[in-house]
Amino acid sequence: MSNENDQNQNDKNFEHLSPEQADKARKAVAKLEIVKAVKQISNPNSPWNLTQEIMQEIVATHTIANPDAKLPAIVKLIEELKTEINIRYQGEEELKKLLLESVPSQNAVRAWFAKEGWKDAVWSKLRVSGLFTESKRAEMIEALRHRGLQKDTTAAKIWLTLSGDYQEKMDINSDKTVETFREINKILLSKKNASE
Repeated sequence: MSNENDQNQNDKNFEHLSPEQADKARKAVAKLEIVKAVKQISNPNSPWNLTQEIMQEIVATHTIANPDAKLPAIVKLIEELKTEINIRYQGEEELKKLLLESVPSQNAVRAWFAKEGWKDAVWSKLRVSGLFTESKRAEMIEALRHRGLQKDTTAAKIWLTLSGDYQEKMDINSDKTVETFREINKILLSKKNASE
């Protein structure tokens, strides 16, 4: 009964509009109601609604799969969003329908990507998904060590800085590259002599 009363009230509000304009206005009101409903089922502590959080997970997945590649086109990402909603909420038809109806236009999705905090939210999804696990950090540190041993001064500098054995000097009067190389060699030789 309430929906019927709301519909009658909306029809009265749109009487002054042409049939096409009234139809657009009804659709806009319906879309706003969907957005409000999705916000109610979203995490109250998050600035993002559930639909946006699913899109952030999709973007994070693409980033992990191929960090050097550009993201797919917005149209493709929207298709993936709808597919993910269908898979995740299979068996929860009302929720699935609500989320599918909440998927906005391409321009609105582009606006999500431009919102302040979007990139940080995607990075938080990356951290949760295991991109920065302890084993991966250990692999990276070992790769730095290996490259440093092969006379890659930048890798050696980073590795020695992480270990606490090297600190950048602030007052360098001579050529910085030569001085850095000497400092790294000195540390490497002292560690090598100590281990023998």
